[in-house]
Order: sequence, then structure tokens, then C-alpha cells
Amino acid sequence: MSNCSCVSDETLREIAQHCPNLSVLNAYYFPNISLESVRLPMLTVLKLHSCEGITSASMAAIAHSTMLKNIRLVHCRKFADLNWRTIMLSSILVSKCPLLHRINITSNALKKLQLQNQDSLTALALQCQSLQEVDLSECESLTNSICDIFSDGGGCPMLKSLVLDNCESLTSVQFTSTSLVSLSLGGCRPITTLELICPDLEKVVLDGCDHLERASFCPVLSRGRTTEV
Repeated sequence: MSNCSCVSDETLREIAQHCPNLSVLNAYYFPNISLESVRLPMLTVLKLHSCEGITSASMAAIAHSTMLKNIRLVHCRKFADLNWRTIMLSSILVSKCPLLHRINITSNALKKLQLQNQDSLTALALQCQSLQEVDLSECESLTNSICDIFSDGGGCPMLKSLVLDNCESLTSVQFTSTSLVSLSLGGCRPITTLELICPDLEKVVLDGCDHLERASFCPVLSRGRTTEV
């Protein structure tokens, strides 16, 4: 459904009452829904684009949808934090939500996390034992401390792919990871030092890192593999 400016939470509650097995909700420009008082117990896929009524309280209410596996939030301009403990959620995409500054996710099922164009994001905490892919492109406020989250002991022991393109607050990047295979730092111009202790690393993207002064890759070979830079 799209461009339904008259739809409210009351409308969605009526839909939920008559469609108790509703599993997919795709809403584009629903300015008057908040989902704070809507319960969709069988919901597995939620896509919200340009839904101006979505707030931090909305995010807390959505967390009660325990069957949710896939969530996509784009141009939802009013929520500032995301705090989820989930057992089913396997994919999260959040993009261009300008007030969002704090995210805390605990999940054993989450495999893919995309947080793109989140200019205000400064605090990220993850305890995600199955997480394999992370994209934080253009999260310009993230600092060097992000490296601790994705290094060994940081809460993402299965991480294979990490994209930090155009994260322009990064200056010194250090990762120690036994799982990381691919790392992209394209466009991170302020980075001056890079230290990677990642035995399974196969690919590093450094396009546009034109202030890089020192880089250390240890080891650069593992079990017959080569590292592409």
C-alpha cells in the first residue's frame, strides 16, 4: 500500500482484527500511523518508507512482533533509538532516518544488518552471534571505537563482510578478527593508520583513502589464500 494519508493506527487495528494471520506489511508514505497500539502477532516482514509517525515508541511496540524476520525502515524521520532483543529477526535495513543516534540489538538469528546514510548514529551495540554481513555506509558520525564491536570479543563472532564506506569520522582503524573475509573502507579519507589481524581476510577496499600513512596486514596469507587490496 502507498500514499495512504488517511490510514491510521485504528485502521490497522481493524485490519489486524479481521486478518489475524497478516504476515507482510509494506507501507509507503503513511504519515498518520505510529504502530504504537497495533499488534500484528504473525507479522514476518515489515517495510516502512516515509512514515512520519514512526517514533522510538513505535520501535518498542514493533519489538513485540516476535515472528518478525525482515524489517526495512527508510525515511522514517522521527525515531531516535532502536533497542531490540529478538529471536527471529534475520535481516534489518535502516536508511536515511536522520534522528537515529543509538542502536542496541541482541539477536541469535540476525544475519544481515544494513545501516546506511545514518548521519547521526553515534552509539552502536550488537550481541549477534549469527551476524555475517554489516553495511554502515555513510554513517559519518561513527568513530574509531566501532572497531571494537567487530573485532573478536565484540559480539559478532561470525562476521564475514563489513562495509564502512564514507564513514568520514574514522581516523585509525584496527581489527582483530578470525572470521572477517571482506572489509571495505572506500571513501574514508581521514584514515591515517590501518592495522588488520585477520587470518581469513581475502579482500580490502581502500579506494579514496588518500590520507593513509601506515597500513599493517598480519597475516596477509592464511591456508593458501591471498588478500586482495
